Amino acid sequence: VCDMIRYKKVDDAIHMATQVTKLKRAVMMHNREVGHKKGMMGGRYPVNACIEFILLLKKLRANAIYHGLDIDTCIISECKTNMASRPYKRGGAKSKRSHVFMKLEPNKKEIVKKDEKKNKAKVQGVKK
Repeated sequence: VCDMIRYKKVDDAIHMATQVTKLKRAVMMHNREVGHKKGMMGGRYPVNACIEFILLLKKLRANAIYHGLDIDTCIISECKTNMASRPYKRGGAKSKRSHVFMKLEPNKKEIVKKDEKKNKAKVQGVKK
């Protein structure tokens, strides 16, 4: 799921994750023997993981707004999961946990495009 939402805008990532929960979009699984899906080699529908990612992405968006970042120009520059501790459940089985790290940064290409539009408007004498 991290590979799917990396280098995307937050709203686009939320939309992609909701499509996975509705079984409209598959997530590509590398180096695994899984069945082919429409438009890709092998993929699955990790619904529960995408529901958790939607919650995390909404929190990330709210945190960015609070800190004064422009959501329209920011992208998820880093998204990774690491293994966490695996405590024992009843019956001796181990449960799965993971740490998720997401980093939101301004997209330099979009900032340059906005500056170019402002400069063109100033040259033409049009105020926006």
